[in-house]
Amino acid sequence: MDMESTSSSKKRKDPLPAVHGPEYQKKKKKLSVLKRMIDAVAADPTASSLLIASFTSEGQRIFVGHMAARILPNLPQDDVALLLPQHESDIYSSLLQACSNAEQLPPPLKSILDSLKTARKERKSARKSLIQALMYTGSGKTQRVLRMENTDVLRVVSLQKPYPPLKHWIYDSPQIAEKWEKKLQQDPQPDPRLCRRPMHLLDPSQLKFDILPHQSYVLRTPEPDNRLVGIVLRDFCPADDLLDALHDIIQLSVGARKSIRIQEILCKLAIQQVPESDLDKKTSSAFALLWNLCKIILPNEVIEDFDAFMRREDMVHMGAPEDAAGHAIGMGPALGSYTVHVGDVGFEFHDVEMAPPCGVMAQNYARAIHTEQQPHKWAISLTIRSSFGPRQGGDFYFSRYGVRVQSAENTLVLWDPTEEHETSLQNISPYEDYPSSVQTGLAIVTPDRLPGVWGDYKRGKQFRLLTLDLHAESGQLALREAGLYDEFKKYARPEGDALKIVNPAGTVLWDENGGDAPLTFETAGRPEIDRIDLRNILLNSLKPPRRFEEDHLGEQRRTHSSHAIHATHRHSVEFPSWSDPHR
Repeated sequence: MDMESTSSSKKRKDPLPAVHGPEYQKKKKKLSVLKRMIDAVAADPTASSLLIASFTSEGQRIFVGHMAARILPNLPQDDVALLLPQHESDIYSSLLQACSNAEQLPPPLKSILDSLKTARKERKSARKSLIQALMYTGSGKTQRVLRMENTDVLRVVSLQKPYPPLKHWIYDSPQIAEKWEKKLQQDPQPDPRLCRRPMHLLDPSQLKFDILPHQSYVLRTPEPDNRLVGIVLRDFCPADDLLDALHDIIQLSVGARKSIRIQEILCKLAIQQVPESDLDKKTSSAFALLWNLCKIILPNEVIEDFDAFMRREDMVHMGAPEDAAGHAIGMGPALGSYTVHVGDVGFEFHDVEMAPPCGVMAQNYARAIHTEQQPHKWAISLTIRSSFGPRQGGDFYFSRYGVRVQSAENTLVLWDPTEEHETSLQNISPYEDYPSSVQTGLAIVTPDRLPGVWGDYKRGKQFRLLTLDLHAESGQLALREAGLYDEFKKYARPEGDALKIVNPAGTVLWDENGGDAPLTFETAGRPEIDRIDLRNILLNSLKPPRRFEEDHLGEQRRTHSSHAIHATHRHSVEFPSWSDPHR
């Protein structure tokens, strides 16, 4: 036997190399399953058409959903187990990787993948163009900042008497008054508690300034005060293609919601962590786009005003991720994603700051001259579309300064809601469902009561995360003397006095009780109760009117006969020391 054959014989006696071990066999089987999946996709017309449109994340989601529902169930389940991903995108990426590595593909599938590759390149180019149009690049942001700095300043002075006058509906012509008089002065009001407001025909000669549709200004008081009063910026959104999509979202939102305000829905999404609907996603995306454009161009004092409000109230952002409420309660800022559409193509922006929590979307909005309070100073509105011409209404007024801002599309207005302002009546009939002239817009505004509502929710969430064990000589004694012990027993857990160790299945591995009978209120020394339940027991025991104020502990002091607790504001309480025989 020659040396070559001897060497070959020895190799055959050696164990299989590691490359042919279990991991290799698993990988080989996985490739075989992927090949069958490729053939199944090629034979499924629906899967093929969905694969062509999978160059967006939404398209990928739909394609993977079809795969999971129609194709994977037809493969051996043991084989499918090799492909079950932690994330849906793994099916998609595994399929494309297998197609890329395949020596030969079915001709129809190869054509589809070529089309997908072309669509991805076109989408990447379109996204780059959109980012440049939005001026999200470094140089673009610089240009927008320079635009703000170069905007003309309009010096305004407070009038002794605001014009147009406070608490009046403003109209520009008798024709507008004829269309609106019955609606405003005779028809039932949405809220009968509100007073009817008189109508006022505008006298342009009494205006101090009239900002024309092509003019942009920063409104400030005279030097040396130089206080910011407001801002008017025409052609605010630099990507005109987005305006049509924003207009459509506003019309959908206005048609779907009974109330003009959307904060109830968006806060519900954040607080209850329910899935967003498609309209909610579009709505929060529209506000996110507006907010991120504002952050680039508006003065720091405006953005800091909103940021300070968000920090002060630990406020959740609009349309934030699923655990936005948790993030808002001491877990860091909530970022999110938003999508903007150019035509039928959507472009996503990830890990960006979402808009403040509340906003308004409106079509043909008008309101009498008024003032209102917010938990932050500034309000921001963006008029998207406006088909009203001169003297047709829909104009914005800084009434305290006698300034009119003539209506024009793609116009941003910044104002202080505590100062008199309004939007005038348009030349349309309020009884028309589909008027020929339309003005749409959105605004970032916040009702003054929101921090209180949000604070109540946060306190409830924090309380629900905590429990108390009440001792017989202190907490339980106080509840007995207050006549609340029976109510306490409804919510307390006597078994909470004993430690138990359980496995993930809930089987008790060790019980501090041992083999004795379960703890009861008679045998437990320290029953547990959720803080939120104990809080409600105490508050519900108050006699009407149940008015109370919450405060934070400031300091506690001890004297020879008592303890005194002082809160951070004006509240304090003093009670005898336990050693005091007269307690």
